[in-house]
Amino acid sequence: MRIAFALPRHPLLRALLLAAGAVILAGLLFFGLIAGLAVVAFGALVLLVRRLLPRKSVRAAHDDIIEGEFRVVDPPPRARIG
Repeated sequence: MRIAFALPRHPLLRALLLAAGAVILAGLLFFGLIAGLAVVAFGALVLLVRRLLPRKSVRAAHDDIIEGEFRVVDPPPRARIG
């Protein structure tokens, strides 16, 4: 399936249509850049706030100890061949 769009034959109408397309393309590029900058600024603000505010969680005396309840599960027996 091919979508074809033929430009009009009149030179002034053709120039206006191409100029309108260029303006739309430039506008989309501009707003895309603004949205990207907003996302980057928001991320930088979040990182800054996370670094400046103290953490509310109290860490354990030993960082390498994980507390929890565990249960060892035996693997299923393997079938013997032969």
